[in-house]
Amino acid sequence: MIRAPRVSFVLAQSVTSHVLLMNYLTALAVFLIVGYALGRGAGKIHLPEVVGLILCGVLVGPSALGLFSKSFLENFKVIEIVALSFIAYQIGGELDLRQVHREGKALGFVVFFQAFAAYACVAGLVWLWSKDIVFSTLLAATAVATAPASVKAVLDESRAQGPFTKFLYHVVAIDDFFAVLFFALTLSILGLEGHIVLHSVYEIVGALCIGTVLGFGIYLLQRHHAQVETLLIYEVGGLLLGVGVSLTYGFSYLIAGMMFGFTLVNLSRQGRNLFALSRSLERVIYVIFFVLIGTQFELNAILKMGWIGFLYVIGRAVGKFVGVKIGGTIGRAPGVIRSYLGAGLLPQEGVTIGLVYVIGGRYPQLSQAVTAVVLSAIIINEIIGPLGVRWAVTKAGEARFQEDEKE
Repeated sequence: MIRAPRVSFVLAQSVTSHVLLMNYLTALAVFLIVGYALGRGAGKIHLPEVVGLILCGVLVGPSALGLFSKSFLENFKVIEIVALSFIAYQIGGELDLRQVHREGKALGFVVFFQAFAAYACVAGLVWLWSKDIVFSTLLAATAVATAPASVKAVLDESRAQGPFTKFLYHVVAIDDFFAVLFFALTLSILGLEGHIVLHSVYEIVGALCIGTVLGFGIYLLQRHHAQVETLLIYEVGGLLLGVGVSLTYGFSYLIAGMMFGFTLVNLSRQGRNLFALSRSLERVIYVIFFVLIGTQFELNAILKMGWIGFLYVIGRAVGKFVGVKIGGTIGRAPGVIRSYLGAGLLPQEGVTIGLVYVIGGRYPQLSQAVTAVVLSAIIINEIIGPLGVRWAVTKAGEARFQEDEKE
């Protein structure tokens, strides 16, 4: 008699947990099946598959059909973080030290000037409209970063190979460092907190150290294991450990993932084989990640962003193109890089969203305005950006998808 309520409560909890688990698994199934179908459909009409995946997320998310609520989708945050870390790791693996050394001066000038020009153009245009120096510089600080996930997804889909593609990978990887530094310097100059620059240095240096140590650790393990398949376990385990440590101690898990991949591929003889093996996971990760990104988009935000939002998008795009042109000219980069690389830097997500949340916490009075402008701009840039990447590699003559269509 006394235990009956307790048993009923336990049974109710069990049923509830099973229903939640079923809902999560159902959501993942929808993401994979519907996302893949729409991604392939986008490819059939000569659009990047990323666009189809994002539109799938918009369709099933709160903004359209509302199959999944915003609170429910927040439970997938850990999957989004792990997926983004994996993509960052893959991009880090494209940073061949010998190739970076050969690009040398050209790479340095292009990375700096595309970041600075994007910052300056956004700050200038927004200030001319708003006459608010704090608001304009905060928006400019979020305009520097490029979304590595979208860039890599389009390059993989296009099977792009060649010096232009390598250069684009290198710029995107290094761009995140500049995004964090520009943001820290902006907050410091605005007089918010004197130690903000030191905190950003801590965030970057800590991530570099974590990525290097883990990469070196996997390198030591591979010396005692002949089978590459066995090392996939260490590879994934090392990446997850890097994400966990970075989140715990406030390091950038994206930079840690990139450094992990960079260290492993440049130390290990089997590094390239490891990356080839892990590519078997890419397709599933891409589909889930970009559908999740699409579920976060609020279409009515585009209507609310006003002229400032369009000035932000235009200023950032002009800055990327002009910055690449200036940096490439000074660094004597090949003409194909000066002409087309800017289009490959248009996607925006990842680091930018993190910076918006930081602004919201430190400037609550500007939080709503900054969030509306930047998140709506991200929606536009994540739709237009992949088209820019594909156009860039196609004009550079390094896209291989045309060969598949002929076959």
